[in-house]
Amino acid sequence: MIRTLCLGFDGATPQLLFPWIEAGELPNLAALQRRARWGRLASTVPPMTLPAWSSFLTGVPPAEHGIFDFTRREFGTGRVRVVDARDRAVPTLPRLLSERGYHVGTFFFPTTWPPEELTGGQISGFDSPVATRVPPEACRPRGLYDLSLKSVGHPLSFAAVSELSKGERWEEEAAAALLQGIEEKEKFALTLIRERPPYDFLGFLFGESDTAAHHFWHLADPGSPRHDPRLAVQYGDVLLQVYRRLDVCLGRLLEADPGFESVVIASDHGFGGSSDRVLHLNSYLEEQGFLRWKGASWTASVPRRIAQRVPERILERAVRRLPEKVVAGLDGHSRYGAIDFRHTMVFSDERDYAPSLWFNLQGRDPQGVVSAGEGSSVTQGELRERLERCLLAWRDPIDGAPIVRRIRSREELFDGPCADRAPDFLLELERPSGYSYNVLPSRPGGPSTARVPRASWPGAKGAGMAGSHREDGVYLLALPTLEPGEESLGIAGLLPRWLEAQGIQLDSTSSAEVQGEGTSPGAVPRETTRGTSLPEATELAERLRKLGYL
Repeated sequence: MIRTLCLGFDGATPQLLFPWIEAGELPNLAALQRRARWGRLASTVPPMTLPAWSSFLTGVPPAEHGIFDFTRREFGTGRVRVVDARDRAVPTLPRLLSERGYHVGTFFFPTTWPPEELTGGQISGFDSPVATRVPPEACRPRGLYDLSLKSVGHPLSFAAVSELSKGERWEEEAAAALLQGIEEKEKFALTLIRERPPYDFLGFLFGESDTAAHHFWHLADPGSPRHDPRLAVQYGDVLLQVYRRLDVCLGRLLEADPGFESVVIASDHGFGGSSDRVLHLNSYLEEQGFLRWKGASWTASVPRRIAQRVPERILERAVRRLPEKVVAGLDGHSRYGAIDFRHTMVFSDERDYAPSLWFNLQGRDPQGVVSAGEGSSVTQGELRERLERCLLAWRDPIDGAPIVRRIRSREELFDGPCADRAPDFLLELERPSGYSYNVLPSRPGGPSTARVPRASWPGAKGAGMAGSHREDGVYLLALPTLEPGEESLGIAGLLPRWLEAQGIQLDSTSSAEVQGEGTSPGAVPRETTRGTSLPEATELAERLRKLGYL
């Protein structure tokens, strides 16, 4: 195998990266592009971090690897839990290469918790539980933790920006934290290169490009409905600074180890701007007669009200003593507790990055009312027709334009052994003037549409992020055996293309310990492996909320 450096630039988008390369802002990437196959990299549907990076690592789509979101509904229970690598039904390609004896290490990629045994080691990604900084438990072998301390002097940060409270100096502190995060990972990568045996495959994920786009897009884009000209004077170039720093990092890593003849650069999705327009899907479903709220709607917010009134340190101690299933139940209650499922046919998770809908199905949902068969008072076929008519007729009160572009069913989108984990429908929403709607949680009796208050334009909690995901990411693939030039690929096909260009074939059934829940030969049941404990799951959920994913 040709020795390869693989860098993930989370959220790097073609509308920024390639023009900046052409403008001379990113000289190391420009030099790489001249000898690489490069272009747009289509993300998963929808374009989300966990399913996309899982597709990158496994070479298969979500319907085969089984990860569709940050959370997963436990059908029949009403519980919702955060997913991890044990939900993945197939092995990763780095794992298979490691089993062949290649020296392989991957660091900070999402969906790699719990860390697995690789010849060159692994550190899990930001969706790892326990803490906002890399803990020893996320490192395998544990000696990697000591090596990271040696390289930067303190535990590496998973998501430093999420730890900052939005105050007067937030933009200044966030920009510094993003650049520092890249510098720290670079130092650790250089330590690995200098002190460990030469890597055949060294993979490093940088999440700073994603975080910067979420929080600074509106300042870099004068056309954004959230644009603030005053702040843009100081912080309008933060995105460019982050991309420049990633470019410098690429150059230093290649200089430190000239033996990397192959380089893979990839992002899990692209980016664009968010509008100041808000949608509350469940409120619209209630208006159209598909959903009903409970009379005592306050019950849904009981866990949240308790959390707001109890001191954090006391609440943390109390929650740590609860079983994991209880935490999943509280999350489900917080999300769905206001819905009267006895009189609800359709409901939404109201994910900002993935607007989706579920039928309240008999046999799948605890209080299901929709039947899969004929002869029932409410069948899926009839309900879908009515639902589509209502959604396609939904109009924005600001300009009267349609809100929903298309409704796509699970059967249309996904084909594979894990397809039943996906929502019943995914919505493609219009983008007013090119900017995404913000899909936010409904409140009983609240409106189905709203505007983001000016004070929340930077992306305050509950107002959506200023930058949002787009369908196409980027890639650059340099190999001596591959002719350079522009070509569009899908994210699940990038590493298989890299392997194919070298004549390497991998059999996914050869893995001695396939991650997942029995959907592939040799799969390890979730309950038989070391899991995410209650405090870990609780802290992880809170971090994901701060980042805007929950």
